Amino acid sequence: MSSVVWAAGTKIKMSSTPWDVPHLADGAPEPQADPDRITVLNMRFCPFASRTILVLLTKNIPFDVVNINLKKKPDWFLEKTDGTVSVIKYKGKYILESLVNSDFVDEMEPSTALHPKDPLEKAMGRLLVEKAGKMVRPFYGIMMAKGETTKEVKEKRKEIFNEMKKTLDYMDKELKKKGSKFFSGN
Repeated sequence: MSSVVWAAGTKIKMSSTPWDVPHLADGAPEPQADPDRITVLNMRFCPFASRTILVLLTKNIPFDVVNINLKKKPDWFLEKTDGTVSVIKYKGKYILESLVNSDFVDEMEPSTALHPKDPLEKAMGRLLVEKAGKMVRPFYGIMMAKGETTKEVKEKRKEIFNEMKKTLDYMDKELKKKGSKFFSGN
């Protein structure tokens, strides 16, 4: 089976989507991994883990995926990580946090750098990424909002959305200042 994935506007042909594998749960042994190939410890619908996978796809770096059931985490996963995804396993080491492991991947393949070389521009770009990352909790809050009545749920969702919209407006303003539809690159 062959599939096509688009990353950063580039068509990447893959023999299969590597993240379409079962989620390992409590009691599952740690799978064997090639120490010279990146393995992403992932949860299929986690936006932070998606960040790491998007960087790997953009860099065209081969990788394997081990999906983790975050409600019933395997013991080995808890022993070797902080219990969150994404995690990169490479050369027997575990690199936690999606921003950290995405930067690690970026530096592995410097010919297609994701960050500007200028330290100030890089820092400002990182601040935008941090700000955008703060939208994840409200996004899920909108979907998970609860109330006694339908009206209360709608009001709660609207309140949360209005908070999230402040971040979206800020990001839109930054893009307009740059005169681009991208925060970095083109």
